[in-house]
Amino acid sequence: MDDDIDAEEVRQQPTTVQQERPDRGCVVLNEHDTNPVMTEEIVEMAHEAVYTVAVAAAVPKQLMAHNTSPNASVAWEAVGETKSFSDKEIATELKRKLEEKYGGTWHAIVGAHFGGNVTSDAETLVNLRIDKRHFLVFQSGPPDRPKILEGGSEVAGA
Repeated sequence: MDDDIDAEEVRQQPTTVQQERPDRGCVVLNEHDTNPVMTEEIVEMAHEAVYTVAVAAAVPKQLMAHNTSPNASVAWEAVGETKSFSDKEIATELKRKLEEKYGGTWHAIVGAHFGGNVTSDAETLVNLRIDKRHFLVFQSGPPDRPKILEGGSEVAGA
């Protein structure tokens, strides 16, 4: 019996990144074509989106009346009065963060099970898993459109 393993026969496994912070789940980076800095930023945004939506869903409405923190009220408004949160809410929050940071049109798909076939802009695709929740994030679409003010004037650099 030959115990030698040919390197070409071994399929490359996804990269598992153990987080240094105990409040973060295990991240498995299945595939990406972004640079390492952008990949790390997107993983961090995914964590933040999960946390923001989960915290907002867990805060009872009666406590909100006594809390003057602007972050708490914004988080509450983001998910409404529901006690549970959905993958769609996490995807919406992640999309908002990506478009705010990088501009352009971003897409975020979040869930336990999904399949897809997408075309993304070069170097913008990230497919990852945080614990049991999968994320497919990519940029695709027209470039930023200029923001128009009420008077019809364009905002420079927007």
